Amino acid sequence: MKNKLKKSNIMILAALAALWLSACDKSKSESSPPLPPEAPQNLAATDGTYGNQVQLSWDASTGAQSYKVYKAIDSVNGEYRLVTSGVAGTQWADTTVTVSRMYYYAVMAVNTGGTSPMSGADLGYAGELAPEPPSPPAGLVATGSYLHHVYLQWDQADGADRYHVYRSDSINGTYTNITDDDGLTTAELDGIDVDGTDYSFDDESTAEGKAYYYKVSAENEDGEGLSSDPVMGWFPYDAPDTAPAGVAATDGTYSNKVAISWDAVTEADTYSVFRSLSAYPSTDCPASTETSSYASIGATSSLSFDDTELAADDYNVYCYAVKAVNASGASVLSDPDKGNKSSSGVAVPASPFDLEATTDETNQITVTWTRADAYATEYEVFRSDSANGDYGVDPIGEVTDNGSSSYSYADTTVTTNTTYYYKVRAVSAGGSSALSDHVSGSALPAVPDAPTVTASDGADWDSITVTWTEAPRAVTYKIYRSTSASGPWDATTLLASKLTGTSYTDTSITFAFDTDYYYAVRGVNTGGDGAVGTNDGNVELATPAAPTIGDPGYQDFSITWTVIEGCQGYIVHWVRSTVAWGTTAGSNSGQINVPGNSSVTTTLLNGTLYYNYRFRVQAYVTDGGGNITHYGPIGAWSGWENAD
Repeated sequence: MKNKLKKSNIMILAALAALWLSACDKSKSESSPPLPPEAPQNLAATDGTYGNQVQLSWDASTGAQSYKVYKAIDSVNGEYRLVTSGVAGTQWADTTVTVSRMYYYAVMAVNTGGTSPMSGADLGYAGELAPEPPSPPAGLVATGSYLHHVYLQWDQADGADRYHVYRSDSINGTYTNITDDDGLTTAELDGIDVDGTDYSFDDESTAEGKAYYYKVSAENEDGEGLSSDPVMGWFPYDAPDTAPAGVAATDGTYSNKVAISWDAVTEADTYSVFRSLSAYPSTDCPASTETSSYASIGATSSLSFDDTELAADDYNVYCYAVKAVNASGASVLSDPDKGNKSSSGVAVPASPFDLEATTDETNQITVTWTRADAYATEYEVFRSDSANGDYGVDPIGEVTDNGSSSYSYADTTVTTNTTYYYKVRAVSAGGSSALSDHVSGSALPAVPDAPTVTASDGADWDSITVTWTEAPRAVTYKIYRSTSASGPWDATTLLASKLTGTSYTDTSITFAFDTDYYYAVRGVNTGGDGAVGTNDGNVELATPAAPTIGDPGYQDFSITWTVIEGCQGYIVHWVRSTVAWGTTAGSNSGQINVPGNSSVTTTLLNGTLYYNYRFRVQAYVTDGGGNITHYGPIGAWSGWENAD
């Protein structure tokens, strides 16, 4: 049985491992903080599936480093309170729930650039008599210190009978179960390495120096619960046991440097370059075992290095040697090779440095760099789709050296929201420098054009429907409402955001009749908010169709019409003709108030024998006290009817 590390020590080692990997990959970082991520989409909470928890899942937000989960109780419009943060994956289980109580959840994505807007909310609850799988195991840590395996440790999950360990090559990648299909039983874990309530597992199928991500889930008779948040684990290379071979230093090729190159060593992360302390023009170099005769002059992750630190008139012959280096140590010094500058050699510029690439420009990425020395006459810019990918033979652009200390190149041949990687080299008549270290950048799209907006006029009495055309380059839309044609169109008038369709029905207020409401819509993408398109709309009672007249009785009429939604009464308008069969000659007119909103209304109208009548209907609304506040449009006339 191995001696287990205390959890605090393991966590420290894991943190140091993460810092080391971050430092090794520092050149991949952006030159400026990223934009905040978009709000998570497709949040789903379980509805009574489990009796002891509500499980949440959502789609990953591009650029997110973690997530925050919020919860409101009983009402979707309640107060949303933060219940957890730092969630590394795209799932989480809420075990602090009461059976059959309604909870509403929302999620925010977080990165170093800030926090996203809140996702759409989703209802979830724990079901009575539903299965109760274990909660995700807590306290998962993975080491970065043991040789040849990654050591995992976690806390016991209440009610768990067995555990499953999952592994992925990336934090948001596909996780594969690396334990048996039946998992690791509690008894097996107790027999391996139990320390109080801690369980552990050795992953011996890993590769040297490679980072892996792990999750652990617990299972019982009710099923397998959600996995824990992922953690990173790795184990370092052994220190390189062979020095670089093929070390070669140039012999008078250049007037301003000695160029050294060598063969790769598999276990190496970087290489340290050494130069002899004294010149050796006619004698053999000190042996590699005579380390006191050499001093380090620099380090690099490539397979070449330029010694540009010799004095301008120092053309002496020096000995150069190289060590292979990784996190576990360094190899012995390589066999040395002699090299020197020469006054008759060519002057080749050194590589540019301090490269940066923008992430906040529209439709272009600007690459900037610092001049290394005065030998360059121009600079060549190369681009790749990945950090260690193919940068090509031909540059994508050239910039003339004009004596300035810094230079830039604007790459306009890019696809927005795509990361590109750049390297630059300096060129002179004597040749080209090595390519610089890479830097990454991305471009934002131009903001969307204004859509064409249409708002309904009187189509409904309690809502206004707004439609718009698709705005070029829009990903989502924001809609605003104001009683002023000029807005403002900002957070004070915002109705909804993150809309993906091209229509919206506004039912959010009690509308006033005979009032115009102004709507603005703008498209949104990662470049920002686009221009607004506007239109006005209003609400109106519907126009009743021509009423139906029943067979008249003796001087009576039965009048029926279709109910109008939202009204509190009707005005029945009538016209009577004193001439047979419906002419208007000698006619007179009147109206009857019919309170209420029944679908069939019988109105008794005391007619005059042989007179002809026709009718039309108009809806109205009241203030609740019986006072009419608004009349709708008057409907069409019925046909003429004769009173018996």
